[in-house]
Amino acid sequence: MRLRSLLWFLVSLLCFAAAVVFWRMGDRWASKPNAAAEDGAVAAPRTATADSASPGARPRAGVDFRLMSEAGNLNRPETRTRLPNLNTNAAEPPRTAYRLSNTDEKVNTLARRPSAILLENALFDTSVPRELAVPPHLRAQGDPGAYIVQSRTALNNQFREEIRRAGADIVAYIPNQAYLVRASAAAARQLAAFPGTQAVLPYEPYYKIKSSLLRLAVESKPLAKNTALNLLLFSDARETTIAQLEQLGAEVVAHDRSPFGPVVRVRPPVGALSAIAALPGVQQIEAARVRVPANDLSRATLRVASDSTTNFNYLGLTGTNVLVNVNDTGVDAAHPVFAAGRVSGDIANSLVDASGHGTHVAGIIAGNGAESLTVSNARGSELPPVDGQFRGKAPGARIFSMLFSEPDWYLQEMAGRTNALISNNSWQYLRSAEYDLAAASYDAAVRDSVPDAPGSQPVLYVFPAGNAGTLSRDAGFANQDGLGGVADTIQSPGTAKNVITVGAVEQFRDITNETWKCTSFDGSTSCETNKPWQRSSDSREQVAGFSSRGNVGIGFEGEYGRFKPDLVAPGTFVVSA
Repeated sequence: MRLRSLLWFLVSLLCFAAAVVFWRMGDRWASKPNAAAEDGAVAAPRTATADSASPGARPRAGVDFRLMSEAGNLNRPETRTRLPNLNTNAAEPPRTAYRLSNTDEKVNTLARRPSAILLENALFDTSVPRELAVPPHLRAQGDPGAYIVQSRTALNNQFREEIRRAGADIVAYIPNQAYLVRASAAAARQLAAFPGTQAVLPYEPYYKIKSSLLRLAVESKPLAKNTALNLLLFSDARETTIAQLEQLGAEVVAHDRSPFGPVVRVRPPVGALSAIAALPGVQQIEAARVRVPANDLSRATLRVASDSTTNFNYLGLTGTNVLVNVNDTGVDAAHPVFAAGRVSGDIANSLVDASGHGTHVAGIIAGNGAESLTVSNARGSELPPVDGQFRGKAPGARIFSMLFSEPDWYLQEMAGRTNALISNNSWQYLRSAEYDLAAASYDAAVRDSVPDAPGSQPVLYVFPAGNAGTLSRDAGFANQDGLGGVADTIQSPGTAKNVITVGAVEQFRDITNETWKCTSFDGSTSCETNKPWQRSSDSREQVAGFSSRGNVGIGFEGEYGRFKPDLVAPGTFVVSA
């Protein structure tokens, strides 16, 4: 019981480490324009033609079966798709602009309706015989190879057995009361005839494309040159699909794996997005993102110690006998604050740190404060310092270091295999404010980080909210009072449901250093001075301007999204290592 208490105490101390970021780097990242927004305003999406949506339209070859076991079907009805709201000033976020629906009901209502199907790019009520106006070039031509099969009642063993008898394989759960299955057209017809089936729907290419890419596909616009895509493939179609990708001219640059199937990273021809989505072996398409990195006062703020100078932690807890995994730029194992060989790693390169970011983070977690007496310029701290004043939160804990550039599956499995129950990850995928494959994989890894091994190896993962709060220096220090900001800017994997996502709050240091800004005009130079760091160090309670804001999944996971971040902790002007 004492070990369990110690572990959870350490978790509460560790969480704030994820909030520590280089705010100057964060400001630069936040100021970079989103590549997807560079093409200008979003135009209205095209809808299916009257011919393709009319009751007398010719059915597609291979799928001329009833898609619903009730009267009417979603394949040949009257077309009544609610057109998206493209006004970016409206309450509905732009990312939902191309989401189709055959009903006027909002997502909150549909979430409680058993006959609703909830996809990222489509909402429909299968009790309503109306078609989704999927653009013709994003419809499956012939047998799509995968179908959404919805039950009339709560999913049960009988329904799963009927799927198996039809020769179909369950791939994933689809809300509500439905499965995504791999099946032939004949198997789909058999499932549609089963009395317990509410609906059988083709898994259209439209549904595979993440919302951040959907506008390009709908409008048949080219991808930016050298764009890389992550493709989640169906497990039974990996080799065939890779061959088809190469025939399309796509370059396969990397192979990866996930709990949901094989993943390949490709560089496709700029006009091949729709063609890739049409491949039967492709399950999901998303943009490939790059990863970027994301103590005395904070100990008192977090109640680890009663004040900033005492040598004693709460209840004497120091993290002794606890192993914490740190995935970062490496940790300098020879640094004095990690004496007694408390840092280990998977490879030699994980035990050096040319950047300093990983060592800084590890010092916040487990530094012993050996260098405290060398600190001479830390405004807001008690100076001169006392021995151990700038120690980490759990100075007795051990660190297992890995490079954050490793694949997600590797970071997850190695953490599980080394019995590290806590994994700190002070990094994010750049411009990835969505629930993507990486976020989903960490959700699964929280429950079991080594899925191929017997039993479960759970690991608690901690991630930062990110540095996209848009209240940074480049935004003119607007609203540096801790309020406001742009919602739904938390970056993946911090968007995951099961991880602990940490935002940043300021530390009160009242840094009033002045800087000069000079401009020249008509041969004369004028200069002005300001105090650029004061507003980001004038409080211990305000959310840092650069820290990404929640909620996440607004409009996708309910009208108001899902609550994130889970907590906030000191993340500015932190002294460590």
